[in-house]
Amino acid sequence: MSWVVFALLAPLILTVVNFSDKLIVERMVHKPRVVVLYAGVTGLFWGIVVWLAQGMPLLELDRTILIAIQGGSIAIAAMLYFTALSREHASNVIMLLQTAPIFVLLISVILPDSLVDQTISGQQFIGFILILSAVILVSFVRSEETSGGFRLSSAFWLILGANIIIASSITLSDINLENAALFDVLAYESMGFGAGALFFYIVMAEFRHDVNESIRIIPRRYLAYIMISESVFTFAKLVGLRAIDLGGPPPLVSVLNSTQVFFGILLGMVLTLALPGVYRENIQQRALLQKSALAAVLIVGVGLVAQLTVEDFQLLF
Repeated sequence: MSWVVFALLAPLILTVVNFSDKLIVERMVHKPRVVVLYAGVTGLFWGIVVWLAQGMPLLELDRTILIAIQGGSIAIAAMLYFTALSREHASNVIMLLQTAPIFVLLISVILPDSLVDQTISGQQFIGFILILSAVILVSFVRSEETSGGFRLSSAFWLILGANIIIASSITLSDINLENAALFDVLAYESMGFGAGALFFYIVMAEFRHDVNESIRIIPRRYLAYIMISESVFTFAKLVGLRAIDLGGPPPLVSVLNSTQVFFGILLGMVLTLALPGVYRENIQQRALLQKSALAAVLIVGVGLVAQLTVEDFQLLF
């Protein structure tokens, strides 16, 4: 069952990218948000490559404008993501990112029926509660360690904002690119992200100054590493789309993608032992058990939100 391999490989690769991003914001750049331009330019390049490989599919002008808006929103979300990553353990950020499906669901419900006909079932509501509870508890654990109180970390709010933006973009993409080929969607979204990053570079003087300063002081090998890391991110998205293209049910692929939380816990432990100067995950036994339990709760929640059926689950065997 080749699609299962792709569905599990995608989150594994994304986990590597998340920890690579952590290294970038910790050791390679002076301000996390400058990575957005490098990521955007890389996305633009690979978006054009995929677009050419797909035979240069064209969209109507109104759809192209919406994609440009999406690109700008994704660039803002990326700024929030890299800032959160500079303040929080990578494995925690990975768990926080899993809240995106619940915001996709909420936004779909809020939108008029003429655009998206979506309601929340009892099963999905339970999944919503499980996901939100898991990520809040992860944030509480982090806050308790640093301040002694039960206060949500700043990373929680940053990723919350990023996920709302990402969910809006996903919903808009579903409407805007309905019936479009999956790889066409990836091509246009990647190009839109690149265009958005370049737009902010042009219109935001402070952002442009920070990027120009980073280009001046960052060693060229660091810039090459950043570009390669962000290229791997695009590859991970291609792998995930390939799982669906090979016949994987989207709800089940979504659940398998959420196994990224376990990959994050495992890789965080390995890298903390191997590179303690860069990665400082909490790898005490109690913390690992607690985070693993919350990760399991989160995956169950994702399955409920995705409305995974017994028939979908049986496809794994």
